[in-house]
Amino acid sequence: MRRAEAWCRDLGHELGLFYVRAYQSVAALDQDDWKRAAHLADLVVAYPRSSTIPRVLALTVNALIAARTGLGDPRPALDLARDLAAPTGELERLVPPALARAELAWIAGRPDAIVDATDEPWRLAVERGATWMIGPLASWRRRAGIDIDPPDGIAEPYVLQAADRHLEAAQWWSARGCGYIAALSVLEAADEAGEVGASQIFRDLGAKALAVIRPAVGVSSSARGEAHRGQRRMGPWLVDGVSASASVVPVDEGLTQRGPRPLHADDVASDAMRMRTYEIQPDTADEQPTAVSEATLPVDEIGPWMAKTYGAVAGVLAHTGVQPVGPPFSRFRRLDDGRFAVEAGFPVASPIDASGDVRGSSLPAGRVARTMHVGDYDEMEPAYDALASWVREQGGELVGDAWEIYYSDPEEEPDPKSWRTEIVQPYRIG
Repeated sequence: MRRAEAWCRDLGHELGLFYVRAYQSVAALDQDDWKRAAHLADLVVAYPRSSTIPRVLALTVNALIAARTGLGDPRPALDLARDLAAPTGELERLVPPALARAELAWIAGRPDAIVDATDEPWRLAVERGATWMIGPLASWRRRAGIDIDPPDGIAEPYVLQAADRHLEAAQWWSARGCGYIAALSVLEAADEAGEVGASQIFRDLGAKALAVIRPAVGVSSSARGEAHRGQRRMGPWLVDGVSASASVVPVDEGLTQRGPRPLHADDVASDAMRMRTYEIQPDTADEQPTAVSEATLPVDEIGPWMAKTYGAVAGVLAHTGVQPVGPPFSRFRRLDDGRFAVEAGFPVASPIDASGDVRGSSLPAGRVARTMHVGDYDEMEPAYDALASWVREQGGELVGDAWEIYYSDPEEEPDPKSWRTEIVQPYRIG
């Protein structure tokens, strides 16, 4: 690939260079070099004259990295890739974003959306005998509970998966340096020890959206397609008994839980995320329904209260069959007597009915400024100051309470220097 890139550059073959970079990006993603994958994808996306197939591939790569790491909103890139591909009817363009949408649906615990994302590409691939596309499409459709007899000619790991020989499929992928894909196959084997190993792979890669879930995919023909099972650690507090939905919004739900900013290659490098600088990103938020519990507390009681509150809210949601659609958040307002009005809970897909101390609330629509704090929770004041300063520089003023979104689990990441908290501050201009 590198020789091909050099050849294209030497001959001024601009179109060929974009194709080489796009496929290098795909290969780097598959072989777990996500930083390089993001870098190559950015080179393609940033150039306006790159053709459709390279742009579709690069946008899809960036969307998948954003979804897996939680470092951005995957939907804009993926929606653009789909829109570029749709008018062509070409499988080379249609299938990559369809596979990515299937993965996002799986992360979000929505097997029905996997089927929706892959139905049309699957029909076309079978109709045209495109076995190189049928394999990966069949892989995701089986995770949605659809039993498929693989046609002749599909690649070996997909044959193994279709035969429920998931650990052998995992070994095939692992031997080729594809640890993330191997971990997905391990999960399908429903092996407890393997699941622990898969979670470790996800953590090592920075796949925060998957490192703490143990999905019941591929358990058996009857069990495939069920929602995720087990236990999820969401943000700084352990949440038991919740059907796990990832820290990424479901596909096509129109929800508003966005990442901190568009993804770039440096986002994948942990050293860059630890810099004590704050990049402010303006955004326009839609109203986001939430499930919360509230209290008025002195500052020294907030931590213990939050530790039990997330579990209580999650328990109510599990009992009513509602899944969180993003990581936990909290919102604070200082009162005149020095205490704080605190609201803590999870974003949900639609408003909920009150149950005990848990009620429906919402995060407001409108202009917001976002920044990401990396470090201890006790060291966030400079981030708030940076947000306030930026709003003033825009000629605006703060309106309403800021909220914090917790992307890290201290039990999984004991070093406070690595904890990631997004701070969102509403504001207005004029």
